[in-house]
Amino acid sequence: MRKKKELEAKRKLQEEREKKKIETLKRVEEEKKQEEFKAKQKAAEEKKKEGLKAKRELEEKRKQEESKAKQKAEEERKQKELEAKRIAEEKRKQEELKAKQKAEEERKQKELEA
Repeated sequence: MRKKKELEAKRKLQEEREKKKIETLKRVEEEKKQEEFKAKQKAAEEKKKEGLKAKRELEEKRKQEESKAKQKAEEERKQKELEAKRIAEEKRKQEELKAKQKAEEERKQKELEA
């Protein structure tokens, strides 16, 4: 009888140990899953941050290129404006010179006639 009780006690102790072992394994497995989940979340957040950073950098680059293009267009417009003014001034001077020459020729002609 005593031996039977001892065996029963050992069996129960063994079952308790097995139960605790299984619970520990389950807990460890659950913790592992939680850590993997957290790691995946963190990786996803990092990827998102990198994506936002890349997007921000692309937007900044686009703005800079747009600004350069506007600047270049403005410089070209100013150059054309200056060129047009220079051409207009040259034309005016040529016409002025022609008018003076014509006036001089007319004066000489009148002198000859007189």
